[in-house]
Amino acid sequence: MRTNNQQTEINRTDYTIILGLFLISLVLRFYAFLNTPLINHDGVWYINQAKALALNNWDLARDCGYDFISLYHLLIPVFFKITSDWIIAGMSISLIFGSLTVIPMYLFLRHFFNMKISFLAGLALSVNPFFVSYSVELIKDPIFWFFGLLGIYLFVTAIKNEKRAFLLIFSNVSFLIAGFARFEIIIYIIGSIIYILFFE
Repeated sequence: MRTNNQQTEINRTDYTIILGLFLISLVLRFYAFLNTPLINHDGVWYINQAKALALNNWDLARDCGYDFISLYHLLIPVFFKITSDWIIAGMSISLIFGSLTVIPMYLFLRHFFNMKISFLAGLALSVNPFFVSYSVELIKDPIFWFFGLLGIYLFVTAIKNEKRAFLLIFSNVSFLIAGFARFEIIIYIIGSIIYILFFE
């Protein structure tokens, strides 16, 4: 359902909705955060790699888990300095980016749909049990979700508004950051290039 430009323009009500969706996401994920006693299998490897990185031992980090050192691995030692707990540090990263993901998703949807539809879709993401549970596990996905959707939002914004073409740079930066979490972002990048070459 595509709406006219007036219906898809961002206004103050949109910012209120975004804040509300973010708070709903944060509250539900924080509740899951407090009630998740076990960590996933991959999380053990991620923690061990983060500990090795904290010791500046990159060779050990590659040997005690995955060969690929992601942004998630690099952020865990940073958050550890705040939390003083490796597991809480890793879960906090997922909590933050999992909660923030609803923001670029809502903004992206507002390019094509009215406020009501965008809100309902954002609410579905906020309360979806799959995304809630995965947003507190020791995984790289929430970082990928956030920067992937942010890149898509910036890309669409740049394409639809020539005065904001410079946002293509930030879109690519977002895709690259997402790529430091998961390789699957290459699909987004290839899709963006194909669209620019053949449809613009």
